[in-house]
Amino acid sequence: QPAEMIKAVRDANLAMALVCVALGFVAWLGSAITLGVFMDSDKRNTIGLYCSQMASGFTAVSMPAGVGPAFVNLQFLRKSGYRSTAATAVMSAVWAVQGGTTIVLLLTIGLFTGRNTLSGMIPTNTLIMVIAIVALVVSAAMAIPPVRHLVTEKYLPVVKAYARNLVNVLARPKELALGIAGALVLNLATGLGFWAALMAFGYHTNPAETTFIFLLANTLGSAVPTPGGLGAVEAVLSVAFTAVGIPSSIAVSAT
Repeated sequence: QPAEMIKAVRDANLAMALVCVALGFVAWLGSAITLGVFMDSDKRNTIGLYCSQMASGFTAVSMPAGVGPAFVNLQFLRKSGYRSTAATAVMSAVWAVQGGTTIVLLLTIGLFTGRNTLSGMIPTNTLIMVIAIVALVVSAAMAIPPVRHLVTEKYLPVVKAYARNLVNVLARPKELALGIAGALVLNLATGLGFWAALMAFGYHTNPAETTFIFLLANTLGSAVPTPGGLGAVEAVLSVAFTAVGIPSSIAVSAT
């Protein structure tokens, strides 16, 4: 519906569009906090941290979901003086905190809003089949002696060193709490940014429910290996928001 999308943009509320932009800057701040707290204080550069997250925001929509931001963070940590194993551990800690926070936030908002969207959108049978196939392939590979020896002698020591670094990074309560706070800022600012985008197009929705549906749809859509989940995210968002009464053309425009 290109005519509807053009009309929506022409009649959009500029003030709410600027709020959406501001929330984007806040989301980068939250992401920078989560990465920064797991870094050593002598290697932490505030401006560099924020700029790296701006670069991550660009790669998030130009490369497959998770790959771009991970690459930028890894390069930033290496430039900051971290060795590869330590940099990967810090980056993985950031992933774990952000992913865990997103799941807890989804469950919490879902419980309080009473939405059953979470249970209806996850393809349970497909998920179980994929896990079973992966487990079968791994088991079959480990049954072959040369493969088993290669894994235990070459890769297992690397995994142990990486796991040790990851545990050391996560075993700091103060830093972990600040990392979770940064992840909350990132998730809430991103979700409210979508709410502001809908408001800019004249659609008044509940901020908590909008944040919940957006985070869920964005998470599921981003699992598709296209740049930033493009196409899949719009499809999931269109279905989710059309179900609560918002035209699909507006949902895609807001995205």
